[in-house]
Amino acid sequence: TIILQENGISESFFGVYDGHGAGAEVALYCSRQFHIELRYHPSYRNNLPAAMKGACSRIDAKLKQSDDWRTNAYPPGTRKLIKHLSSGVRAVKWPWKTPYLGPLQEGSTACVTVVRDNQIIVGNIGDTRCVLSMGGEGQVDEVCDITTDHKPHDEAEEKRIVLAGGKVYKDEFPNAALKDLGIYRINGKLHISRAIGYFEFKQS
Repeated sequence: TIILQENGISESFFGVYDGHGAGAEVALYCSRQFHIELRYHPSYRNNLPAAMKGACSRIDAKLKQSDDWRTNAYPPGTRKLIKHLSSGVRAVKWPWKTPYLGPLQEGSTACVTVVRDNQIIVGNIGDTRCVLSMGGEGQVDEVCDITTDHKPHDEAEEKRIVLAGGKVYKDEFPNAALKDLGIYRINGKLHISRAIGYFEFKQS
């Protein structure tokens, strides 16, 4: 939980970021930077949904600008410890002779919430979902999803992907009994249709 303050007004910010595979560092960077980009977006006070979209775009711009974000993803003094605990994640500085293109196959989902006055404003990108639970002591909770997952097999998302020049494939299994378990992926790789990072799927 992060408290965002402006002119003596306090608001609560919550964020969940899920880095896929090598994208753990992108998620760490989002956890340190997203609320800052949101707080200083011009639309933060009068159009919070637009500010959330703008924060996603600003994070993407910084990821693509240079490789410095990898260092900024970690709190000071913790990088070696985190790298030891997350041995499956390997950060390598981009070779200086090669043009920097950003994290091509690294990325993260995001689900963020701001509690403002008596309102809860939620934004998401990818398949990290926000669920609302309603009920009291001794009562059965009523649960409902308040975000929609961004998946390649969704009709609108698939249409957008195809118009952009991509394709959606479903995993194939030799056993016919498993055919319904296949996951839909963009170009046979990415299983979500929106994310921060993953510039391989955002090239024009």
